[in-house]
Amino acid sequence: MKIPDNELLKGSELCKENTMLLLEDAELLVKKESCGHAAFFVVTAYEEYCKRILLYNIGMHADLFEEEEKKIIYDKVIRQHFYKSLGSTLLGVAPNINDFIKELNNNMDKLKTICSNWKQIREQGLYVDWDAKEQYWLSPTLLDSEVEKEVIQFIEHLKSTISGFEKVIEKQSNE
Repeated sequence: MKIPDNELLKGSELCKENTMLLLEDAELLVKKESCGHAAFFVVTAYEEYCKRILLYNIGMHADLFEEEEKKIIYDKVIRQHFYKSLGSTLLGVAPNINDFIKELNNNMDKLKTICSNWKQIREQGLYVDWDAKEQYWLSPTLLDSEVEKEVIQFIEHLKSTISGFEKVIEKQSNE
């Protein structure tokens, strides 16, 4: 998949809008004491904002990337949950695609653990399922009491992070 260079910043803005709506919905769900469902929205908001950061950075520097590099980023990073959150972090550390892929490979085991934990919370926040390994039910209602504090903290952390990043974008736009 190839996103035209002139559409990258628009996609970035749409991701920002979606992130903010997901966070608003998560806050409403917390108020209704439905923190399991809120956890799903918060993790999804985080993924959307990571996609926003990636699209913004690539859009602002599209001329620095070869077409094949853009294809790797689109196919392997933006479209996959696992790499999306990781990608936004590492792109800041390693803007060169070769360095980025090297960082990705160097941190793979650590990142798989982090992402699988978030994926589990995300899935448990939305679906009822049987955990055959642990021999118990997973459910948003069972998750509610366990994650309420973490969900509220993550919402605040994400809002603060977004605010900081948006100030950087605004400053760059004014230069």
